[in-house]
Amino acid sequence: VRELGFAKQIFRKNNALHKCTLESVEDSLMNLARTGISLNPALKLAHLIPRGNKCTLEFSYMGLIKMLKDGGSIKHIEAHIVYEDEEFDYTNETITHKKTFAKSEKDHNNREIIGAYSKAILPTNESVYCFMPLWELNKIKDYSKGGNIWNNWRDEMYKKSVIKRHIKTLIGGVNNELSYALQIEQDNHPIKSRRDNVLDDALLGEFESVANS
Repeated sequence: VRELGFAKQIFRKNNALHKCTLESVEDSLMNLARTGISLNPALKLAHLIPRGNKCTLEFSYMGLIKMLKDGGSIKHIEAHIVYEDEEFDYTNETITHKKTFAKSEKDHNNREIIGAYSKAILPTNESVYCFMPLWELNKIKDYSKGGNIWNNWRDEMYKKSVIKRHIKTLIGGVNNELSYALQIEQDNHPIKSRRDNVLDDALLGEFESVANS
């Protein structure tokens, strides 16, 4: 009942969702129930996104992290972007990273990115890492549908990409909710063939209003 209330709130604020088929809305809400993630706009763990006449369930990287922690696979996990003006070293599966912070949003947006990584702390207190260079992150971007999400939420999508890769090595096939969420992600962001047309980005134009509501 609580999640239905959040769904109604989201639908009232996003007119594009009104064009979605009833079947796709029901499927999205069923997928939500199977993963146990909340649609609470304040938490920003998951979003209902219109794609043409279909409603799809989109997880934020924080939503994926919550499922991983709730499943007991980790104690903690976080993702970071690495910029060219920072000290960074990835040797023997261990990362050292000294962050540098830009003085303004303009300076931040002009910084060159060299990659992104995630650090997970296991129940044994061991730290494990996953690093993806920029060319690999951009390959995922270029071969995924939904360019506006990447353009408007670049940092989050980079972090989400490395978290998703790391998750596959952490869940060990025992976290059914997270395995199901990853399958939903794959269905929502399939690798397109050369003959496929990229989904019209205009259909995703209201993603920001949904995420920020």
